[in-house]
Amino acid sequence: MKKLLTLLFILTPLISYSQFKFPNDTNFIYYHLDHFKDFDIKPNIEKSMSFELRLWVSTFTKLPVLLRLSYNNECVWKAEKYIVTENKINEYKLIKSEILLPENWNELWDSLVVSNILTLPDNPTFRHNKIAKDGEIPFVEHAITDGTSYTVDLLSKENNRQYSIDNPIGYYRFYKNSQPLKDFNRILEILSKVFKYKFE
Repeated sequence: MKKLLTLLFILTPLISYSQFKFPNDTNFIYYHLDHFKDFDIKPNIEKSMSFELRLWVSTFTKLPVLLRLSYNNECVWKAEKYIVTENKINEYKLIKSEILLPENWNELWDSLVVSNILTLPDNPTFRHNKIAKDGEIPFVEHAITDGTSYTVDLLSKENNRQYSIDNPIGYYRFYKNSQPLKDFNRILEILSKVFKYKFE
């Protein structure tokens, strides 16, 4: 029994690291929004962290938001929410909130992986996946330009990856059989509950 527990202890980091496998972007450039450029929230992958996921949320009507999930070398998850606020004299302030992850977080993370949070394509196209409504010409692409843009940074000791998607909630109303849109909307549904943040 003692030998079995020792073996499990040794294998646990290997099992944990394997869940963060994703392709590497050879031209990866760490993403940032202008409102965050004066705040030091650089990743700490080389030291204490083994994996980090950052979801940048940008809209035309609100100041940006950063949702951050990290997994450290001791196999412990951490969640943080960063919100930029602006005062009357146009000074920006960063508000950081630590999020208490739910007891079923490991199950939720598995659901995120199943929804392809690590492997979704960058800027997927939807026009050939459209379900036409009654009286509507099939395969006409709808343009939604006033919604929300999302950029995901994936950082690990081995690989870095980034992908973006624009207006996934709005587009999903027209392209119901687009698998990337279906997956990303499921991802937003899960993260909305975890971070207590409403995506629009």
